[in-house]
Amino acid sequence: MEVAIHKEKFSNQVCKYIQDKIISGELKSGERLIETKVARELGVSQSPVREALRELEVMGLVEIKPYSGCFVLPVDEKRLHQIYTLRSILECFAAREGLAQITDEGLAAMETALHQMDAAADGGDRAELARCDVLFHSVIVASARNEILERMWKLVGAPQWTSVTIGVHEDMHYFPDSHRRLLELARARDPEGMVAELEAHFNVAKEMVVSAMKKGQEDVSEPS
Repeated sequence: MEVAIHKEKFSNQVCKYIQDKIISGELKSGERLIETKVARELGVSQSPVREALRELEVMGLVEIKPYSGCFVLPVDEKRLHQIYTLRSILECFAAREGLAQITDEGLAAMETALHQMDAAADGGDRAELARCDVLFHSVIVASARNEILERMWKLVGAPQWTSVTIGVHEDMHYFPDSHRRLLELARARDPEGMVAELEAHFNVAKEMVVSAMKKGQEDVSEPS
């Protein structure tokens, strides 16, 4: 059966389609992902599928083996803990290095992103909510003025994992609401307060995804 897909940003939607299946347990560890099959299911060309698989590899959800294909990697609580902890460490480092000197322009960008998150939540637009969430956090990272740090933050898959986190939570308004305190701390230029809030922020995000993963695996294992 062909699955309907919107025309905007094919690779992002393909990425989300596959990552949801991996997190839910529908796609098992070791299962091979065939580009032509996925493209046929979604009614797209192989190019956005190939790009999506590269994004999933960055996220640590698949492994692309030369001359062998693309395979689903095991996703468990330990792996998710490592992913979210690493992102927390990077953003906390950025806060300690740069938040005290964050510019008024940076604060304005965070405020704008938060307003846009509110609007996206009101409109039920999870893709836009994720985009604005990432933009908000990118200002914190940029405040450190460290190009290597920014590159590492992107390599952790911040945009992709933000999409995962938003995708598993029913209440979209949770996300803008949870960022209001972060904005207050940024305005106060309080690095240590921001570090404590970021650590709690990412711990909650991790628990959301772990809970969704366990529920998905239970649902898949139940006899029909």
